[in-house]
Amino acid sequence: MRIYYLKMITPEGLLQKRFISLPFNNYMAALRYMEKNKNIVINIRALPAYIGCWIKYLLPGEVNIKRKQLAEAFNNIAILLNSGSSLAESVSEVSQDTNNELLKQSLYLIHHDLQSGLEFYKALQRQQDYYPDTVINLVRTGQETGRMSDMCARVSRYYQNIDRIVSRTKRALLYPAISLVMVMAVVVVWFVYVIPKILKLFENAGVALPLETKLLVFLSNFFQEYFLICLLFLVVGLSGIYLLHRLFYSVKKIIDSAILRIPILGDFIKTSEGARISQNLEVLMESEVELSRAFGIISHTVVNVELKERIQLAWDKIKKGSSISSGLSRAKALEPFALRMLSVGDGTDKIKEQAAYVANYYQDKLEGKLDILLKMIEPVLITILGIMFALIVWGLFLPIYELIGNIA
Repeated sequence: MRIYYLKMITPEGLLQKRFISLPFNNYMAALRYMEKNKNIVINIRALPAYIGCWIKYLLPGEVNIKRKQLAEAFNNIAILLNSGSSLAESVSEVSQDTNNELLKQSLYLIHHDLQSGLEFYKALQRQQDYYPDTVINLVRTGQETGRMSDMCARVSRYYQNIDRIVSRTKRALLYPAISLVMVMAVVVVWFVYVIPKILKLFENAGVALPLETKLLVFLSNFFQEYFLICLLFLVVGLSGIYLLHRLFYSVKKIIDSAILRIPILGDFIKTSEGARISQNLEVLMESEVELSRAFGIISHTVVNVELKERIQLAWDKIKKGSSISSGLSRAKALEPFALRMLSVGDGTDKIKEQAAYVANYYQDKLEGKLDILLKMIEPVLITILGIMFALIVWGLFLPIYELIGNIA
């Protein structure tokens, strides 16, 4: 997906200048698409990635296509194919029913490519931001075997399963992030508005402040004077890290490797990626995709760079003649238990069954870790918040006791 700056004249004679999101990396393809409705394009140019990744959130409408929407679209295509419709007709019909403008645009382009004689999987390849290699190869297998409706239904289930894995992972990480922000907001309010007013009473009363209270005074003054500056640096710093992570492979590898070494979080990410890898392996084995091609596809679906390199290393070893379990074991790509399960069916017809077993194993393990993580977060945050407010109360009540003693 690229963001383009567009300047064109509409059929009504109106001059339009705007940014637009298009699933093309090729300038000429974007130009042809924008001129399809008799528009006259004066200028169209792609924005650099480090600008486009921010501009897309300012554009009206959707910024991406949800996996649930893709799952529904492929399921509807499978239903229409089973009812006797041609592939081009099915895609056109589904494009008219969707409410997502990006998906409608994508299906329109696929329909146009199909009418031009392009194969379905090649039409999907032209929009790889939406359709990963796993989906493209499933569709290709469907064309080669004449089971396109079955493969479209399988693609739908694939999107549903991946969406379930990703959604649960995001939900588990979102809760602590929101909780942490709320705790920080409460602390800021206390130090900026509440504590200064209480401390002013002590200053007016001439009470000698203990060390704990002096620390509160220092923190309160710091928050009042430098909070906005610190917040600005934090936003700029995180934005910079995000851009570097997106634009530079070496930075992405360093960050992704560091994340895997964080206690609890790193283990959770490994399990999530393992669930994704095993899910893809199950789907590809069931679809009778060649083993060497399957691991090449899987390596492109892994998000974490360090784990992606492990899968690519395993792929290289498998291409050189190693078994699945041996290649994955040497690359340390999956857990020992999952490797033992795959070794049972390695080189036999049972590999499909074992791949499904490993996928279910990782799915159950991910759900278990999600439950544990969610149960751990709340008491940890409550403990941290309790300690923080205990220190605040301690620093405030000691001078109060001294003030009462002086009055008495």
